[in-house]
Formats: sequence, structure tokens, C-alpha cells
Amino acid sequence: MAVTIEDEITGNLGGATAAALATYYDGEGGQADWDTLTDNAIARATLDAYGDVAAPETLPDLVAYWVADKATLYLIPSAIDYYQAEEHAATAAGDVSVREYDKVASLRDLRDSLRARCLENEAAVQAVVNPPSSTSYYRSVPGVSIDGLLVDPVSRARARGEQP
Repeated sequence: MAVTIEDEITGNLGGATAAALATYYDGEGGQADWDTLTDNAIARATLDAYGDVAAPETLPDLVAYWVADKATLYLIPSAIDYYQAEEHAATAAGDVSVREYDKVASLRDLRDSLRARCLENEAAVQAVVNPPSSTSYYRSVPGVSIDGLLVDPVSRARARGEQP
């Protein structure tokens, strides 16, 4: 099953919240285009996963879920700004109504749980993105110069054989 990162972000934020944010940021009250904010968050999260290596066209499912969670983390401040502005406007207009729940606190809780989930899965994502190879150890061993020639100390030790 291919994971759609945008759908996962909508699922993380909640459909009503994502729709409200899209309307706000695309409408007259917004400072930025919601699609641009989302695309930038996905690009930043993908960069977090792959670093300087070019990401494949289709991400593995584990990586796609992680990128969606990380992108949602980058979008939460915009969502908090929206709900704080909405609450301020309602208070200024004298519309004091009972809220079912505090949306800002809910977003902060979501942020904390997504941070924990991203940290928990980061090692697994890095294992998928940068699989360990049998030569990774040898690349980390510096070369040693002997008479102007670079010699790998591990290869040199193996060539000598076992010492009594």
C-alpha cells in the first residue's frame, strides 16, 4: 500500500482542522498558501530523513509515515497560530462560547506525541534510508601513510596473520 503523505498529515491534524487551516491560509485572512506550507514541511521532513542524498520518487512506507509525522510537526505552529487568532477574534467580538475542548492544548499534545513517535522510529528510518553495509567499518578506518603510500591498517594487520 502506497502511503500518501498529504493524507497522513490530514489524518494527524484531523480532517476538520486541516480543512480549516487550508481555508484560512488560502483565503483572505491567510499570510501564506496552505499547499506551499505543506509542500515545504514535507520537503523539510524528507531532508531530515535523507540528508544530502536524493530521496527516491516513492518512499518506503515506514519512511513515508515518518516524513508525514515530521511534516505535521512543522505545521503545528501554523495551526496553533490559527486557533489563537480565531480565539482572539472571537473574544474581541464578544462571542464568548463554551468550547468542547481546547484546540491549542490538543495540538500541543499532538506535537508531544509526534515528537516521541519520530524519535522512537528515527533509528529504523535511518536503517531503511542508509542500510548498513559490510564495508561501512572499513570506510570509517583512516588510511595510514607508510612511505607515502596509503595503507589500510585493518588490511595490513590481516596480511600479517595471527600473532602468537
